[in-house]
Amino acid sequence: MKQKICMLLVALATLTLLGACNKDKEPTNDNVRLSVKPENIRLKVGEQQQLTIITKPSGVAYSCTSSDELVAKVDNKGMVTGVKGGEAVITVVAKDQTKSVNVTVVNPYSGPEDRYIGLNSPDKTISPIYIPFFPDLAVSKDSHKQLIAANEKYGWVLYSYEDGEEDEDHDDEDGHSHNMIRMTAPKDENGNYTDDRFIIELFYHYMKKDDIYFDCWTRPVFKKDVVKAAHEGSEEDIKVLRDLLTLYGFTENLQPSTYKSGQLNFEGYNMKQFPEGPMWGSIYCTKVDGENAYYLEFQVVQKAPKKK
Repeated sequence: MKQKICMLLVALATLTLLGACNKDKEPTNDNVRLSVKPENIRLKVGEQQQLTIITKPSGVAYSCTSSDELVAKVDNKGMVTGVKGGEAVITVVAKDQTKSVNVTVVNPYSGPEDRYIGLNSPDKTISPIYIPFFPDLAVSKDSHKQLIAANEKYGWVLYSYEDGEEDEDHDDEDGHSHNMIRMTAPKDENGNYTDDRFIIELFYHYMKKDDIYFDCWTRPVFKKDVVKAAHEGSEEDIKVLRDLLTLYGFTENLQPSTYKSGQLNFEGYNMKQFPEGPMWGSIYCTKVDGENAYYLEFQVVQKAPKKK
């Protein structure tokens, strides 16, 4: 009996000692070290990159979160995936240690073919137009060169480009100048257009990162304000505007609308073509000074429809 009791006491002492040893091995907040590399990531939409996460001692549990999962996602092993164009911050936490990784997600295409509107139209009056990844215009001269080259491929001619400096000759309605690339339909030496394309002027505005958009002008072939007529219920003019938007890929939510300023417009959305998100297409009508003629102004901005 005494022998059994002694063996039991020895076993209990061994378990207690092991428990103490295991407890001593559990790292405290004071002795945990965390390293995360790289500190900055640039991804294309759909592209992935593995973070290198090292804890000392090894085996310490950590978590990974994204500040904006609509831009970049991250799993618990540190694999980051680009979702759509934009910026996000990945945060890695181990005990009381925290590290951050800045993520920029950009246009995924190395070539411009998927960024044309009007590319597949059977109508020869609809000439393809290049829509850049808008955030790049404010910060990248390479994107300007790509934009110009992509449009020149379809006959557009560079009219003016300020090479990233402010264009002091162009003021908007608020009186402030802004950077702009302007291209036109091809002309002969006498200034006459050499083909039948309906849109004749392209304007790419990039004053700053949050003030970037594209607009263009059609030939002044209308004898009335067709946008106003569409608002008044003219089926003929509604069809003209719907057809134009549709031929350029704006096929959803086609309807009359109004700007905050009271300007009448006709709008539609291109929901699937661009990986950074939906594009909004808006048409309004402008009268030529001193003439009984009207042209359409067609504006494209990256934004989604309002939720109802």
